[in-house]
Amino acid sequence: MFITLILALALTDDRPFEADEQQYSAWLQQGCRLQQADRRDGHEPAEFEAFCACVADSLNASSSDDAFRVMALSLQGHAQDRADIPDWEAARDTAFAEYAALPQQEQSEIPARLQSSLQQCVTLGPATND
Repeated sequence: MFITLILALALTDDRPFEADEQQYSAWLQQGCRLQQADRRDGHEPAEFEAFCACVADSLNASSSDDAFRVMALSLQGHAQDRADIPDWEAARDTAFAEYAALPQQEQSEIPARLQSSLQQCVTLGPATND
């Protein structure tokens, strides 16, 4: 019994906002839709569903689990009171702290991965009038 308790404690991950890959993807997509709609007047978040799903899939495939988590929590923090995570400030702070804990190489690769994902998926967003 004592060994079982030790194993249970050792295997417990008590990071805030612990979730599975699907939940991180859902958080990232929801934050992405809000951010895109905010940047493009006259468009609703739902119009970016395919685009943001593509971006999330691309980032998930090209990033470590920890980096993907950081990006999802960061977008939830950016969404503020519209976030799926009620305590968006804690999500933002967790993202900042976990980003700082990533290896320097991984930190430096995030902007390029994000840019690549955006470019890969751009045709899935609503048409522009530009």
